[in-house]
Amino acid sequence: MNRAEKRRQRKLTGRTANKGPRKKFGGTQQALELAIQHYTAGDLPEAEDVCRDILQTDPNQPVALQMLGVIALQSGKNDIAAKYIQKAIETNPGDADGHSNLGLALQNLGRLEESAASYRKAIDIRPGFAEAHNNLGNTLTQLGRLEEAVVHFQKAIQINPDNANEHNNLGNTLKDLGDFDEALASYRKAIQMRPEFAEAHSNLGNLCSDLQRLDEAVDHIQKAITLRPDFTDAHNNLGVVLQKLGRLEESVDSFHKAIAINPDYADAHNNLAGTLKELGRLEDSVDSYHKAIDINPELADAHNNLGNVLKDLGQFSKAKAAYDRGFHINHGGPWYNAATFADGDGAGMGLPTGKASTSTFKLRDTIDQLEYLIAKGRIDSSFQQMADRYGTVLAEIQQMEKPEAVSKLTPGQLDRLGSFHNQAIHHDGPARIGAGTINGALDFKHIEKRYLASPVSVTTLDDFLTPETFSRLRDFCLESTIFFTHTGNHLVSSRLTSGFNCDLLFQIAEDVKERFPNVLGEHELANMWVYRYNNQSAGVTAHTDEGAVTFNFWITPDDANLVPDRGGLIIYAKDQPYGWDWEYFNANKHTSDVRQEIADFLADAETVTIPYRENRAVLFHSNLFHKSDQIHFKDGFENRRMNITLLFGKRQG
Repeated sequence: MNRAEKRRQRKLTGRTANKGPRKKFGGTQQALELAIQHYTAGDLPEAEDVCRDILQTDPNQPVALQMLGVIALQSGKNDIAAKYIQKAIETNPGDADGHSNLGLALQNLGRLEESAASYRKAIDIRPGFAEAHNNLGNTLTQLGRLEEAVVHFQKAIQINPDNANEHNNLGNTLKDLGDFDEALASYRKAIQMRPEFAEAHSNLGNLCSDLQRLDEAVDHIQKAITLRPDFTDAHNNLGVVLQKLGRLEESVDSFHKAIAINPDYADAHNNLAGTLKELGRLEDSVDSYHKAIDINPELADAHNNLGNVLKDLGQFSKAKAAYDRGFHINHGGPWYNAATFADGDGAGMGLPTGKASTSTFKLRDTIDQLEYLIAKGRIDSSFQQMADRYGTVLAEIQQMEKPEAVSKLTPGQLDRLGSFHNQAIHHDGPARIGAGTINGALDFKHIEKRYLASPVSVTTLDDFLTPETFSRLRDFCLESTIFFTHTGNHLVSSRLTSGFNCDLLFQIAEDVKERFPNVLGEHELANMWVYRYNNQSAGVTAHTDEGAVTFNFWITPDDANLVPDRGGLIIYAKDQPYGWDWEYFNANKHTSDVRQEIADFLADAETVTIPYRENRAVLFHSNLFHKSDQIHFKDGFENRRMNITLLFGKRQG
């Protein structure tokens, strides 16, 4: 399967309150004692009746109000709970338990800032209130304020070191922060304290899966299932790991078990569909994706993955519709008036607050593109205020110790960017054209022979696209605000599932397939993407592609290139070794360790250097290592080097 395909892994967070609402009530009156007796015995209706009787004669009795609030909280009636508990606090403002209970009700209602304030009040009253620290950590996690959350989980553990919930919660947050070693230690500590803690076993297994420690992941997730046979998330997660191990039939069985327990489990249907796709059962895969979407129409991954299967079936129009729906869910719009976007929405509508990241080049590129669109009249001048806000964030990041690295946006920065962060402002994909998209004057038979005769399976073709196709495609890449993905090596990019698809692109893919039957054969379109680079950049480091044949072409005018014999592509006459962990090496190709390992492997390899040319295409075997040549282009948004890649077939080895 195409490993770029997204798989929803439903990971139980296990961010539980230690004990839920506090159950300790005071009071000496006979009626209150009776209510407490009923509550302690689990007879909540009787306890509720007694409390209501008390309030008939004493409407502000704080214990009765608090108990009614807690009963409502336990019954899932959080709005009612908040009203009762708030009234109790007004009568008894020094009740730490009351403030903590109010925090829990507000948290359940999604009123997270108010919830955090209530927990902080409880802690102010009782600094050693471990449960309030833990629950505040949960709320801060939901707000994306992960570093703060860690502080409060650690404080809860300091106060109460033997609470497994708190170690598990800390592990979840450390994992979100990328501190995997410490997260592993926290999960193991939780399990040490409570060996039967199924959620901690599952979370540990999920992290092992992320770290490619797959056999260990299977052991822990199976342990979670042994402890809780009806643990739907664990069955689903086991299916994901088994799929990674290539144990596809077992993976299908695990997803079926999750669905049997919960037929409305959209993520499990989505994951099942992915494994069925890998088994070659494409029609069954389509059915499962549709089931996932029927259950949860807002599950963007299911729409995008459905698009991938429909693409494989050659149903490009249906695939585009599925991609468009997934894109709309993830990135909204497009909108054409800045007034559409709300101010002060720190979470934005794109990435969750805790996951939102940026880089100086990403910010610079966004600013320049907005101003380019304003100048072209594609969006109105009100968007200048948006560009200015991006500018303030850019100035702040440029002052950081490592300004060129990828950085997480702070809550304050996200608040300034508002709900337009990572949203589609303009997205207008060109339609098919009546004539072919590829230059008909090219001798395709000769080009094929040249490729097949090449000792390294590489060839080029100039003036690849017709002028009309080239112009429309370049405008699409310059104007569409789809470059959400970015790295620290000065580039932004977009792919099929993030907006880089249109009828014209699919037509180009069809025409390429038709013109090169002996090269592409049974290889179908697998993926396509576009990269946009900083004008003075090292470009993409050495890597291989996850396909059989790569078709790369350039769409920035030649007069932008300051060094005409450079700026293109360097291809190594050396295949990726069989069994090479492509997923790991490609994901980590920009890290120093992996870069060095690849460099050592390629040290004795001959190279083919292909200089940059406008509308030049390079056709080569995807298993060949390749990298960008040094880029020296003119300043200015329109001059940024852009390349488009069409990937055909599945990788071999």
